[in-house]
Amino acid sequence: MERTAGRSLNAALAITLSALFLLIPANFLPLLKVNIFGVHHQSILASGIWGVAEQSWPLVAIILGAELLALPLLRFTTLGIVLLELYAGRNPHWLGKMFRWSEQIDQWAMLDVFLIGFGIGYERVAPFLPIEVGIGGWCVVILAFLTMVTRATLERREIWRRIGPTYESISPDIEHIGCAFCGLPAPTHHEGKDCLRCGTKVWRYKLNATMRTLALTLAGFFCYPFAYIYPMEYNYQLGRLQGYTIMTGVMKLVDAHFLLFAIIIFCASIVIPFLKLFMLSWFLYPFTIVRQSCYASKPMLIVLSKPSDVGPMWMCLR
Repeated sequence: MERTAGRSLNAALAITLSALFLLIPANFLPLLKVNIFGVHHQSILASGIWGVAEQSWPLVAIILGAELLALPLLRFTTLGIVLLELYAGRNPHWLGKMFRWSEQIDQWAMLDVFLIGFGIGYERVAPFLPIEVGIGGWCVVILAFLTMVTRATLERREIWRRIGPTYESISPDIEHIGCAFCGLPAPTHHEGKDCLRCGTKVWRYKLNATMRTLALTLAGFFCYPFAYIYPMEYNYQLGRLQGYTIMTGVMKLVDAHFLLFAIIIFCASIVIPFLKLFMLSWFLYPFTIVRQSCYASKPMLIVLSKPSDVGPMWMCLR
């Protein structure tokens, strides 16, 4: 059974085209404006990335440029092409691969995460400087919101069905293995070949994959306290080296009365990673000791622990 309430191709197409339109002013119009003693200064999104590069952080600048400039453009462009082709009733052979690329790019295009850092930075500076959000800044805010709405309105199962082939074209008399990305069953003799729908390589279940996943999860538990106890970066303040942890940033937000941002950062950087590790361990452990009685209550854990785009947003805390 499927629930499609609130999700449709037409809504996703409209939002995608709107986001593509907003990418132009978001990247080229002023993000913030400052007026100090008659001196006007304004910045755009790219100027902030260039400022990070000038502070001897070139790798971070490259990552930010990709996640904030290049990847959102690629994400909405590829998704828009797919939805326009389906809306027009066309189904070229490359459509499945393009939709797969769009979904993979979406995991790294982080305008919504940038919005949190943008809000924190503005609230911390606004009490001391006559600063205002420019047209580009408001476009970034709307664009980040549309990014989240696109994920919510996109009906991926319907898109895959329209791209085809569908399950109805699969012969039940042949043994099949499922595509790890789109779920389309493929005959076992197609192992190692491209999926007919999305182009991903189709492989059988890897031997001892559960044990390896559990070992990596337990290693994550081991590293978890060190990631939050030890500083993630050091800065010189008044001639003294000062270390910063994630909790240091959270407490600074609390002291500045930014409780909403502090709760978001605390949950996304500390609580959710711990719950994900815990749920994965609890789900995988019975597989290693062949205890089948524990499985009935655990399918929901797969859904709860799947999102991987929440993690430490420590750069927002500086």
